[in-house]
Amino acid sequence: MNATVIAGNGTCSSQPNTICNPHGIFIDNNFTLYIAEYGLSRINRFRNGELNGTAIVGSMVPGTFALSYPMGVVLDVDGYLFIVDQGNNRIVGSGPLGFRCIVGCSGSSGSALNQLQGPRSLAFDTDGNL
Repeated sequence: MNATVIAGNGTCSSQPNTICNPHGIFIDNNFTLYIAEYGLSRINRFRNGELNGTAIVGSMVPGTFALSYPMGVVLDVDGYLFIVDQGNNRIVGSGPLGFRCIVGCSGSSGSALNQLQGPRSLAFDTDGNL
């Protein structure tokens, strides 16, 4: 079996053809690859067949939601993006009006019902619940 590089070039930088410390990926029905880049605190999108990605949200993307060490990324059935924002102890989601905090929005980590402590992953069940 031969391996094929579909994203990144082995270096860590903010260039569109690189990936810096990927910690989570998601591939949608169009084979678009979404990568949670822990090292650059951003989500990078690589469309099928493209070697250059587009940073779509994160600390280095002007006018978007700031992230801190994203660990995971997933799209729901409606195509909305959900991100595990580990450094901020929260789950961030996109919607018709842009990005917003979904869970862990208190601003601090902990064990209270409105807090998260170092979240690492997320998933949806068959009913679409987070």
